[in-house]
Amino acid sequence: MVADTQACLSKGLSASIEEMSTTRNTPRPEPGIRNKASKLVNWPLVPLRISLFLFFGGLACLVLFLPLHMREVGLSESHSRVISTVAPLLSILGPLIVGPASDRLGKHKVLLTSCLLLGAACYCLLLAVPLTSENNHFQESTLNKAPQVQLRCESHLSKIVQERCSTHCPHWSDDRAWEVHIKNCKYDCGEKGEPSKTPVTSTTTPHSDYDDDDYKQPNFEGSISLTETDESNNNFDAIIKETPMPPTLCFNGSISKGSPVCNMMDPSFNLTVNISLPDVVTKDDTCEYPLSNIKLGYENDTFASLYCRGDCVVKCSLRSSLWEWAPGGQQVCPAHLPSTDPQVTFWSYLLARSVADIFPVAALPLADTMVVVLSSVHNSDVGRELSFGALGAAVITPLVSVLVHYEITPWQNTPSALPILVFAMLSLLAALVLSWVKLPSVWYSRRMELGERPSVKVTNPGEAVVLLFVLLLLGIFWGALETYFPWFLKDMYKLEFWQMGLTVTFGLFLTMPLLWNAETLIDYCGFTNIFIATFAFYIIRFIGYGFLEAAWPALVCEIFEVFTLCLMWVTAVIYTRNLTAKHITATSQAFIVLAHFCLGRFLGTLVASTVLNVTSATGPWDFFKGCSVAAAVAGWLYFCIYYCCVRPGCGRKKNSQGSQLSAEATTTNGSYTPLRIYKGNDQAAGRF
Repeated sequence: MVADTQACLSKGLSASIEEMSTTRNTPRPEPGIRNKASKLVNWPLVPLRISLFLFFGGLACLVLFLPLHMREVGLSESHSRVISTVAPLLSILGPLIVGPASDRLGKHKVLLTSCLLLGAACYCLLLAVPLTSENNHFQESTLNKAPQVQLRCESHLSKIVQERCSTHCPHWSDDRAWEVHIKNCKYDCGEKGEPSKTPVTSTTTPHSDYDDDDYKQPNFEGSISLTETDESNNNFDAIIKETPMPPTLCFNGSISKGSPVCNMMDPSFNLTVNISLPDVVTKDDTCEYPLSNIKLGYENDTFASLYCRGDCVVKCSLRSSLWEWAPGGQQVCPAHLPSTDPQVTFWSYLLARSVADIFPVAALPLADTMVVVLSSVHNSDVGRELSFGALGAAVITPLVSVLVHYEITPWQNTPSALPILVFAMLSLLAALVLSWVKLPSVWYSRRMELGERPSVKVTNPGEAVVLLFVLLLLGIFWGALETYFPWFLKDMYKLEFWQMGLTVTFGLFLTMPLLWNAETLIDYCGFTNIFIATFAFYIIRFIGYGFLEAAWPALVCEIFEVFTLCLMWVTAVIYTRNLTAKHITATSQAFIVLAHFCLGRFLGTLVASTVLNVTSATGPWDFFKGCSVAAAVAGWLYFCIYYCCVRPGCGRKKNSQGSQLSAEATTTNGSYTPLRIYKGNDQAAGRF
């Protein structure tokens, strides 16, 4: 099977012989040496692995949370789709510039460090984008908070005031009693000045028939009566006279008690009452519920009303599950944001995002190039090194998601800004660790080559073109799914932030063991069959999302991301390495990044934006089903093109060049072959 899928590579063997004659100072390892070394810690590759862990970990946070961040700053859905479509198109400039520049200058590490630093700086600009507060720009499933609720108590009545978040106020028409916790009561005197001072000369502890550690202040029955004790309290009495009386809540209208029951609400006091809210008064911005039929947590009687002593209004905080069980669903409100022109927010975000997206996709081919070079120098595998990047994405993303879920972030209105900051910090750390990576210049610098530059750059242009076309198709499917997938998780599957982080872990669950031996798997299966299998796994993913509307069964399909992205990308990197000469390694890696993550993502996002805009009323299910059909057609088309057109042509060229290759690969003594192809444990055909 290896011979089938790598048939065209033989065309470049003569060019490889010429390259080997110019790089005899880097002999190929003997069979078994690479496998023996891979069992130990490869210390020269440790800085590279740490950098990949940090860079890909931060990059996964961006892919997951950037769509959510656009909503949180107040961008409309149409504006968000425009930004998501334009940004990957402009990001083409990144690999298009750095790929040829790094090959010509031989400054891979310098350019990669620059891309990491510039990417961190530009993404931080998104944190400075002004926020807009137009309500129609918010999605309750993404940006919401519980409504603000407080108790407003006056001298003649009391009511619960709730922030109004929808066209109708929730109405509890039944007589069900709800438990409410009252705390943090404060005076609101407005223009009346300070609340009245405590009219006392000394203090005693009144009788309380209720004892609970939760209540620090006992209740008072009837009017508060205080008697004088002794003259030693005179100084203390003077201080008391100048101290405002704590807010006092009085419950009145009990059948069994003739006098009110009052509670002095110190800051540490927490009072529990049971209330029913049969009536509601709808105002422009609030919903007001007059209190009646109130039952204290430590009294068996029911009180008709609640009032507060003094001339000032008393406002208290409330905590209850009442609004979680409101008629019509849980009550949520959009967070309050400063008012800004939506056009200013849109153009600011578009400019910052378009510039920022250039640098991660510019850093990716440089990172792949360093992996290709160093894995060959230090007897490792490309998949083994890239597996550390996948491990970083699987570990860092769920941790950041937990922080966002619990709002451990300085941006309460835009919690998804935290992953952007995490990406910037991880990029800085990756650039710092990258300084310890030692890249031998003889492997990549054109100026360090001995003799003339090899004339052959691509061993088989036909296969290279087909490879770019396949990566373009796979990039379309990846962009169509991943660009708006965070929206699907929030809107359709109702997942929390921490659950969204777990989807990345699900997708990369099998990555480490699979990529650790990826080159062996690719040698066994062949490049073409891996790509055909990738289309098949896309079909499975889209069918799962299209027919499984429940959250957790559908998320099982995320496990197949290890094939549709991780294994596919390792295959593309190795395939490109084998098809091109080493002095254009960065350029060739830049072209596959451009095909998949730039053009492919742009076209996929464009298609998804157009289709989802038309089918917004029915949801994305029909879109997923259509993508599964498209993936099946694309996979079948690639299978036919390769096995019916490309492979037979390469086989004929192989047979016609066989005798000439044997003559060129044999020295005058008839026993020395300058290019050895190792089999068995060291299937390294096509390596440097």
